[in-house]
Amino acid sequence: MKQSLKAGVCTVFGALSLGLCSGAQAEGLDITHSVKAITTAFSQEAKEGQRNNNFEASFLYSAKTKMYLNDQFSMVASGYAHVGTPSHLSGVLVGPHEGKARSPFVDLIELGLQWDGDNSTIKVGKWKQNYEFAERMTLLNRFNLGDYTFPLNNVSTGNWLLQWQRFFESGNLNVTVMPYHPSTGQPPENTRWSGVNGSGVIEADKVAGFGFGGGGGGNVTSEGNTIFTDKPDVSLIWEGTADRFDYLLGASRAQSLYSVSKYDIDARVSQTEYPYASNLFGGISWPLDSKRFYMEALYQDTDDGRDDDFVRVTTGMSFNMFNQAEKLGLADFNFFVEFLADRTVNRQSNDNYRIPSFNSRAFQNALFVGATAKINDDWSFSQDIARGFSKRDSMLSSKLEYSFDDSTRLSMRYTRFDGIDGMSLFGNWKQNDNLTLMFTKDF
Repeated sequence: MKQSLKAGVCTVFGALSLGLCSGAQAEGLDITHSVKAITTAFSQEAKEGQRNNNFEASFLYSAKTKMYLNDQFSMVASGYAHVGTPSHLSGVLVGPHEGKARSPFVDLIELGLQWDGDNSTIKVGKWKQNYEFAERMTLLNRFNLGDYTFPLNNVSTGNWLLQWQRFFESGNLNVTVMPYHPSTGQPPENTRWSGVNGSGVIEADKVAGFGFGGGGGGNVTSEGNTIFTDKPDVSLIWEGTADRFDYLLGASRAQSLYSVSKYDIDARVSQTEYPYASNLFGGISWPLDSKRFYMEALYQDTDDGRDDDFVRVTTGMSFNMFNQAEKLGLADFNFFVEFLADRTVNRQSNDNYRIPSFNSRAFQNALFVGATAKINDDWSFSQDIARGFSKRDSMLSSKLEYSFDDSTRLSMRYTRFDGIDGMSLFGNWKQNDNLTLMFTKDF
C-alpha cells in the first residue's frame, strides 16, 4: 500500500513537472521550479495523547510562471505539492479547514489576473501582499496566509482579493476587498504542533480553562473554530516615500488575526472565534548609512467587546557590519534587534466571550535578536534568539548552511523552545526541540 502510494505521488509530481515544462515550451512561458527535502528529528517524545512522531520528513515542490497576455494584461500562477505530515488545509484544491487531515496534497500559492494602466493597476484572484519593515516580528504583513502544518517550514500563500492600486509621485494607494478570511493550514489534532491557529499562535480553547470564572475549564467542551464570515475584509493602504525614509499607513475592517473563546454558559461549550474588528496600522523604515531603524504599529478595536482593544508596536534596528566582518575575516556580517510591545487599551466586555486574545497574541513584550555571518562564498551561519517577558517563553535557533551554487543549498538547524505549557506559543512547543536538515534546489 505504501509503495503504491509513493509510486502514485511520484507519478503526480512527474506529470505536473512534465506538463508545466511542456506548456513552457509550447507557449514560451518562463517557469521557475523549487524543491525542498526536509527531515527533522525531535529530542523528546511527544506529549501523552499525541502521536509519537519523533522523526518527520517531507518533500515540497513548487512552480511559478508569469504570462503577459498583451500590453496591459498579465497573469501569474504558482502552486505547490507537499508530501509528508498530514494537514487540515483550506486551499482551493483541498477543501475547507474542517476537512480531514491529508497527505499528499496540492494547492495554489497565487492565481491572479492583473491590468496595468498609465497610473493604475487592478488585480483580481489570489495574490500575495507583502507589507513589512520589521525583520522578524512584523505587524504589517497580515494579509498573506500560511500553511502551518509544520510551523518551522511553513508555506506562505496569497489571499483571494480584488485590488485597485493608484500611483502618485510620492507613493501609491491600495484599496483591497477580500471576500472572506479563511483559516490557513492547521496542524492535525493530537500532533506535536496542535494547539496552534492559522497565525501560528496558540488557540484560546487550548488554554487550560483560564478565563472561565469559578469552575475552571475542566468540564467545558470545545466545538472547534468559527472561521468564515459573511463580511468581507476591506483595507485601505498608502505606501509612501520621503527624502530619507519609506513609510506605510493603513486602515482595515476585517476579521482579527487573533482568536478568542465564545462561551455558552448553559451548555458549557466553548468555541474558538476570530471576531470582526477595525484596525489602524502603519510603519516606517529609515536607513542610516550601514544601519536601518524601523517601526511598525497596529491598533485593533474589536466589535461588540468580543475581544480586548489593544496596541502592538515593533521597534528595531538592523546593522550591516561589513567593516567589522572584514577585520574578523568574514565575507559579511548582519545583525538585528527588535522589541514588540503589547498593551491592552480596553478589556474584553462581552458576556458571551470569556477568553480574550491575550492568550493568542504571540510575542507580547518580547525581544528578538538575530545575526547572520557569511563565512565565505559557500558557508554561512545564523543565530536567532527570542525571549517573551510577559509569558516567560523563549526560542533559540542556530543554522549552518552550505551553498553548492546560487541555486542549491543544504542547511542544518537546531531549534530549542521553552516556556509554560498551555500558556504561550513556545511554551506549547517546549517538547519540540529538534534538529532539521533541509535541501533546497531552485531551477
